[in-house]
Amino acid sequence: FGEGINKINTIIITHPQKDHFIGLTDVVKNIKVEHLVDNGITVQNIIYQEFLYEIKKHFVNRTTILSGNKINFDNMVFLEFLSPDSDIINSYEKGFITDLNKTSLVFRLNYKKLKILFTGDIDAEIEEKLSGKYSENIKSDILKIAHHGSSTSTTDIFLDTVKPLITIISAGKNEMALFPSKEVVFKFVKRNIKYY
Repeated sequence: FGEGINKINTIIITHPQKDHFIGLTDVVKNIKVEHLVDNGITVQNIIYQEFLYEIKKHFVNRTTILSGNKINFDNMVFLEFLSPDSDIINSYEKGFITDLNKTSLVFRLNYKKLKILFTGDIDAEIEEKLSGKYSENIKSDILKIAHHGSSTSTTDIFLDTVKPLITIISAGKNEMALFPSKEVVFKFVKRNIKYY
């Protein structure tokens, strides 16, 4: 918190699993956060409940966003949300879907001509649904790989639809032996996609 940052406009939580929001409670306590965007699902664990308490205590505006919505930051920068849709959220809330990862927010950051696709922890089923729904309209320059580069996602059809030039894999220091999977890395090598 000593980096001179005293305000954050928007925090996005793709879904309420610990590894996607842990640490944000301290951020909210120490830095003015204006907006929180999430998928609207609330889980009943003490860490998430503490986070929601701090959000309310510090007057952070919480907004639920699903596919089809946009956030405009200015005339050159906007986010477009591609998943989940209300059917996925309703299925999760009714217990028909039990995997919280399927409810991950998927969104694309657009800055001038640059497009960066963020995928949370979606799996192969959601990737294929997005590929079919958006086809060429999901093409992006940079792809943040889903679920830390595990073999449950990063399907051939999704990579071939998104056509990224660069991929980014986010994995914790203690997860480096598990992620990314060799199968996923091979897909990048085969397509000459840079990966970080």
